[in-house]
Amino acid sequence: MQTTTSDEREEFRRAVRGFLAQASPEDEVRRLMADPVGYDRGTWQRLTGELGLSALLVPESAGGQGLTPVEMAVVLEETGRSLLCAPVFSSAAVATLALRCADRSLTGPVLSGLAAGSTLATLASDQVPGRAVTAAEAPGGWRLSGAVTHVLDAHIADLLLVPVTADGRLRLFAVGTGTEAVEVHRLSVLDLTRKQFRVDLSAAPAQLLDDDFGAGLEAALDGAAILASAELLGAAGRCLELAVAYALEREQFGRPIGTFQAVKHLLADCLSAVEQMRAAVGAAAEFAGPESDPAERAEIASVVKSYCSEAAPRVAETLIQVLGGIGFTWEHPAHLYLRRIKSLEMMYGNAARHRARLARTLELEPA
Repeated sequence: MQTTTSDEREEFRRAVRGFLAQASPEDEVRRLMADPVGYDRGTWQRLTGELGLSALLVPESAGGQGLTPVEMAVVLEETGRSLLCAPVFSSAAVATLALRCADRSLTGPVLSGLAAGSTLATLASDQVPGRAVTAAEAPGGWRLSGAVTHVLDAHIADLLLVPVTADGRLRLFAVGTGTEAVEVHRLSVLDLTRKQFRVDLSAAPAQLLDDDFGAGLEAALDGAAILASAELLGAAGRCLELAVAYALEREQFGRPIGTFQAVKHLLADCLSAVEQMRAAVGAAAEFAGPESDPAERAEIASVVKSYCSEAAPRVAETLIQVLGGIGFTWEHPAHLYLRRIKSLEMMYGNAARHRARLARTLELEPA
């Protein structure tokens, strides 16, 4: 895999931000929140065609750009900032990263479809208690039965990537969604800009993508936690921008409220949190791929996700505090950012879960 220079990444960031400013303004986000599909196909075609976002993490051998999670973290920071309603996070980032962690000899054709943007995939790794997915090998191929939940964008995905333990090994399967054996049920979730689903599988035909995916799944989930932190950074950064702009504009007692010491301290704390998130995400993104050392990657993923999962909500809540009464209204976008942030806080492990894992890894738990 190849990477870019810092100057190239900043130029790329400007291009992505400029595009999203036109394609994902607040009124478009609100329109897609209410839309059953939840994303605009024309915008997705431009994201994949003009910007090549779907091909970013795909190896060159499969028709992609062969770049790294460092570049994808730049993209996700901007999608978090703009509250983009499109499957960039679920398909172009997490699902593609999971396939990169799998057997390349079997995943090549799937990666080629993802690179072109003609195929959408999503990782379905959160199984429903009591209905764990099972795999049975039949004359016509593998069949999966059971249920998975909190699956991002399952209603528009062409493929579900489902890790299943079969014959004592964790294997990765691809399940096509266009059959009666796959039932998709929308969940009621806090974040209205990103749809989640429970998927029931009833002897669904499946393609084996990796015969031993244990280490691959760990790498994929650690990478997903780091990439979720990048979106948290983008959303928190935008909350800080909104808070500062309002503090400079809103006047009380003949002065902008931003000149009051209490407000200054709140915004200074938010700036410190955002900059620490930026440093953490920037460092962690270099370890998000399957090529990095597993122990080092796991430790770094837990550090960055635990910090960002607590820092980003604080920044969003401070925005609402600075806004005062208007911050509690439906018309202001503050609640949209808070919802996206609270949802990302829980994805791929919240702060408590990652700190507990970090304590086990560093042998800090009490005897």
